[in-house]
Amino acid sequence: MMTVLIASSFFFPLLCTSWTLNPLLTRTIHPFAPQRTTSGISSKSVTYSRHSTHLQDSDIPTEGLTATVSKPIVSLGGKIVVTGLGNFDEDEFFLNLLNEQNVWGSLLLATDDEVSARKRFLTRSARYGGLLNILEFQQADMLNDTSVSSLLTNANSWIAFNVPQSSVPKLADLALAHNIQRAIFTVELPPSRINDTQLPEFSYAINAFQQKDASFTGIRHGLVIPGDEDRPYEMVNSSIPLIEDQVAVGVLGRVVAELLRIPAATNTECGLSASSSFAGAYLNILRQSGLTRSQEVQKIFSGGVQRVAQLTLRQYKAKEQKAEEAKQLALKRKEEESLQLEKDLLIADKQLGSQAVDMDEESEEEEETDELRIKIRSQEILASVWREYDTRMYTKSTSKLEFFDTNKEKALALATKEIQEENEARRLKAIEKDEELRVASAVLDVPRMQYGKLLVLERKEMQNQKDISDCWVRFIYLLLETTMQHCKDESILFSNLDEFQHTLLL
Repeated sequence: MMTVLIASSFFFPLLCTSWTLNPLLTRTIHPFAPQRTTSGISSKSVTYSRHSTHLQDSDIPTEGLTATVSKPIVSLGGKIVVTGLGNFDEDEFFLNLLNEQNVWGSLLLATDDEVSARKRFLTRSARYGGLLNILEFQQADMLNDTSVSSLLTNANSWIAFNVPQSSVPKLADLALAHNIQRAIFTVELPPSRINDTQLPEFSYAINAFQQKDASFTGIRHGLVIPGDEDRPYEMVNSSIPLIEDQVAVGVLGRVVAELLRIPAATNTECGLSASSSFAGAYLNILRQSGLTRSQEVQKIFSGGVQRVAQLTLRQYKAKEQKAEEAKQLALKRKEEESLQLEKDLLIADKQLGSQAVDMDEESEEEEETDELRIKIRSQEILASVWREYDTRMYTKSTSKLEFFDTNKEKALALATKEIQEENEARRLKAIEKDEELRVASAVLDVPRMQYGKLLVLERKEMQNQKDISDCWVRFIYLLLETTMQHCKDESILFSNLDEFQHTLLL
């Protein structure tokens, strides 16, 4: 579910805008409903109109992809021959697809065992679906030209599964000799050869059919395995190897049945194989958008998966490039911020260093002696007294200088006394603080001392208990030794005595 939802966000605009179907074909049709017609297939192909508002034609890479130019297709109808069917449960599904095309008057199924084929395909579903109305059986040996010729008599088309690669030219000449107008051959490649691209035998058949104005399609694929048509698959042109080494039989049957009527498949060679979840998501979007299985196969045949894959890869690369550019820009910005931060730290360190030097100088300047403090304090006293006297008009006839000279000694004596009192008060405060610390330390030491005494007493008690225990051990040892000696001398069996006699004896 997550794969489908993620792919939808990318594929849906491409499907709805880049490849807009013709209005006659855009009606909603169930993806599994077959397309019935009332007459033969016209030579006029399905056309597409490009009115893109999301992607331009130049946005869709076309290099190495199968050309999508419509080619005239021969008229289909009459008798169709099917050979090479395996023993899969999905074989009847393929025959029903041919029957649902409503263009075949006869469907001849050739096998090496006609009886077994009748048992397999004469079923109730074949009867009710109308397949038995056109289905015929014939036993044939595909290695015998006469047997094959009897199959192709009066046939219009031939679908040959699992054709040996070396037999393609011979069977192509045999088909043209019987005027076969439409032929599809499939060649199964072993896993070791899935990287093979164009097969020379297919090229020979294509040239031969072109000269006769007939239509041929060659399909190379890997090992055919059981599986329905809903498996993810991918189709490649003659220049690209297979994606996987296997393909589901239901997918092979659907593709062959649809390529039979697709004009673009005329005289071409392609590869068919299973694919990854990417192709599965693309197919889910095609089916959810209302395309029929025929339109789906036509879009896959024209290289739809490769186009979307290349476009997706290009967008992913652009996104990765943008992410890398954003990452480089973020790293560059981070480096610039780191350099700026280092510069700011250096400037801050220089400023802090200069402030520290200034603080040291100020602290040195603030260290004053008692003499300096006395001098400053005397000047403050003189200035204070002068202001008081000057306010009260006591010094009206005396100048400030004369007043300072006259009272300088008194001010120095008073300042000296104040400084001494301050020093004494500071000393007493320091002594008081030391005493408080000593008392607090003594208070804290009391529990420690008491705990120490308790430890000493406990050790002494433990030693006393040990001495007492040792004494009792020696006493018991002597008592037992003496008692045993007495019992030996008196010929007394101590173990035969009762508890009371034991006590008396001890």
